[in-house]
Amino acid sequence: MDNALSEKMGALDEKMDNYYSEYKKSVKRLERDVGSLEDELENLDEYVVEDLDECVDRETVVDLIHEIVPSLIGKKGSRGAVLRKSEDIPHKQRSKARPRKVKQIVV
Repeated sequence: MDNALSEKMGALDEKMDNYYSEYKKSVKRLERDVGSLEDELENLDEYVVEDLDECVDRETVVDLIHEIVPSLIGKKGSRGAVLRKSEDIPHKQRSKARPRKVKQIVV
């Protein structure tokens, strides 16, 4: 009985050593993969920053603003925002469109 038990203990010891060495190999491989991915991420960050600098040109943005603003201003009437006639305002919104009485507080 003692002999069989020591044989099983020896087999378990050997298995544990094998698992541990496999574990160490896996850890080294994962550390190497993480390092590789970190390097790749740094390279990608540099590429993205360079790419954004090329894509977003200050002059282009200013030109777009100069195009958009006049078109927005053109939508207004000569005296500012275009006013609709009361017939153009839907019934439910008409009450909101009327000016409300405001109490004046004398100081």
